[in-house]
Amino acid sequence: MIPSPTTTNTIPGSRMQLPSEIIKKAFDIYFESIHRQPLWLFESDSCLSPDTSEELVCVILALAITYSPVELSGTDLQSPEFYSQTARRLIMLKVADDEMSLSTHQALCLLAFFNLICKSPDLGLCSCFMIDADIPAGDLSQAGLNIAFVKNTAQYSGLKQEYPSGHPTTQEQSRIFWSITLLDSFYGPPILIPELKDFHNPRFSTVQSRQISMPCPPLPSESQVRRRQTLPDIWSHMLRICNLWGEVRLYVSRCIDGLTDAPWQPNSGYNTICSRLLDLEVEYPSSLSYNNVKFQDSPIQELHEDRLKWLPWLRVQMAYHAIHCVLNHPFLYSFKGTKQRMGNTTFWRASCEKALQHSTWICRLIREASEKRFELADPFFAQVAAIAGTLHLYWTATSNPGLQASAEENLRVCRNLIAVMATRWPVCKSIERDLNQLISLVGAFDPKSEAELIQRGVQTSLMWILLDVAAPQFPTYADDAMQNKGLWRTGNNSREYTSLESPDIYTHSTEMEGSTNQYISPADWVSSRFIEDLSPSGTQRGGPNMQQPDSSSFNFMTSARQEGMNNPDLTWGPWQHMMRIGDNSIAGSDWWSSSNL
Repeated sequence: MIPSPTTTNTIPGSRMQLPSEIIKKAFDIYFESIHRQPLWLFESDSCLSPDTSEELVCVILALAITYSPVELSGTDLQSPEFYSQTARRLIMLKVADDEMSLSTHQALCLLAFFNLICKSPDLGLCSCFMIDADIPAGDLSQAGLNIAFVKNTAQYSGLKQEYPSGHPTTQEQSRIFWSITLLDSFYGPPILIPELKDFHNPRFSTVQSRQISMPCPPLPSESQVRRRQTLPDIWSHMLRICNLWGEVRLYVSRCIDGLTDAPWQPNSGYNTICSRLLDLEVEYPSSLSYNNVKFQDSPIQELHEDRLKWLPWLRVQMAYHAIHCVLNHPFLYSFKGTKQRMGNTTFWRASCEKALQHSTWICRLIREASEKRFELADPFFAQVAAIAGTLHLYWTATSNPGLQASAEENLRVCRNLIAVMATRWPVCKSIERDLNQLISLVGAFDPKSEAELIQRGVQTSLMWILLDVAAPQFPTYADDAMQNKGLWRTGNNSREYTSLESPDIYTHSTEMEGSTNQYISPADWVSSRFIEDLSPSGTQRGGPNMQQPDSSSFNFMTSARQEGMNNPDLTWGPWQHMMRIGDNSIAGSDWWSSSNL
């Protein structure tokens, strides 16, 4: 007698039948810990049952076993890789038979997510940096292939079918379409177009411009039953700011390839992204801003009851600050130090201050989530913590004891979050190993030993992958990873080994005393090559007669109000006025107490 599908479910190729209780447990793990972090493919857990399509059951089993193996221990389950491979075979059979359905697209989207976050820590991102390593970097290429595949099948198959307004399938289509878009923005391969401007040297160019043309599926919305007065449509708002991440990834790759204009130029990629970020700030509902939702003051029970809304809200906050951290990361502007001036110290000063501000905000959000016992499962949070961690590592070498102590504490906060998430997702384990590798390499140098003579450089591919876990999707990343012989070296500052510029900031007038930038002194492990190259005589700027920065105060980081700042610091840029704190002006505001978003 063939068992009923309501009690058992046959997995092709497994030669066994899984009880519906096990499948239901896997569904529970998915909805408790993975749902909407960040993918929103289902309205609720009632949408899935043991009768769900086999490919969808398989990929959810793969994710659940990876995330929480203890809860599924003692059952006759195979490895996550077994179920992911089974899901892929089932999906390909449906493609061959022209039977792609909405559930097949959901399975393919989750399979791409699994390929990305569940790469083996032994074959993961760090393997690219080992000497003589020729092992491929996990399943990132497979993830990129699946993302591109589901994006195209969604466009040319059932997802383009029109349904009446309010039809349940319309919302299901929207959730799938925008989840695919989110995956593509963060982890998808760049769109490359071959160019033949030079007959003897054909090149690829990335697609950056976006012209509005035909309509696409609307953003998904909460059902009326689940809708509340707080945080309405927060997932859609999260999607909008996270959609910028794709442009940030392209900007990082172009900086590394030396193809960007100076960031202060009107049409530069830097200003383009900042402009779009400002548009988002202006249109973002004030009711959803950090200052109004009072996450830090909300009861723990209330936060956990509304977990599906607070998780996207946290991603909005993290993504906003992470974009600023990446745009102003000193690593990005190390490639053009010998080609053009950095606008004296104006841009560098403003950039350092923004990086310090937003990396500190990330640590604050991590602390608040930890204090509320709010478990984070989205691997993007580990990536953001790593980005902030590289910046705080930069400031641990400052001569100012206040800033140094703050940076060391913030770096510890970042590492703790990554370590916790590393117990769940292999990709987070890879992030942890990459950051630890960078920290150990930085700590290996003696700052008192010929500091001005040694050229120290961070391997491009290591820093790049800390800023973008999907960096291997870019063709030039493979060149860096394969050509490098080690992680650090002295001597010429080649493309593969990038020396970070010294944030050599002079003292300022009293109007600027509220700004943290005057307290940033050169990190001892940072190369002075940049300063030497910019000096007309080829000698290092400064010297024994250079006025030393005033390090007598660190009140800006800890005080309730800024002191001695008679005029706003205009180097912050026009987008910094968006302070949602009533009538207070930026000149009298403490950025630690208020957020732009």
